[in-house]
Amino acid sequence: MKNKLQRLNEKEEVRSWRTIMAAYRSTYHLLGKSLLNDGCTIQRFQIFYNLYFEGAHRPSLIAKKLDVSLPNITSFVKRMMRDKQIIEDWSDGGKRPKYKLSESGEEFFEEIFPKHVKHITQLIDPIPPKLIVQLTKIKDNNEDKMNQKELL
Repeated sequence: MKNKLQRLNEKEEVRSWRTIMAAYRSTYHLLGKSLLNDGCTIQRFQIFYNLYFEGAHRPSLIAKKLDVSLPNITSFVKRMMRDKQIIEDWSDGGKRPKYKLSESGEEFFEEIFPKHVKHITQLIDPIPPKLIVQLTKIKDNNEDKMNQKELL
């Protein structure tokens, strides 16, 4: 049985997955440490990033984008509001507010983002465009399956 499983483990697809996950894990860890040095967790950074580049969102959309539970995002939103980094946005007339970065939240993100990009460029060599296309197809196919709630 062990030989059979070893052969499965050596399939190119499985080796590719293990390599991608190892690269992701180590990069995520190192980038998280550098963000902490700037006074920001990686989870909080992801919220900053989405609100800065995409504008106001409801917590449910943030949770979906980040693949995090709604209660977890709600907790982050409350803390970030307490820290005056985000504010409510009622401009669309909805029953529930969207949230956007406050002026101080934007200033904080504008301070840490260039440092974050510098750390990324120190850790990662550019990926060839062909590989980016391939990885994007994998992501898109898997997201389609997730949205269809297909079981593997």
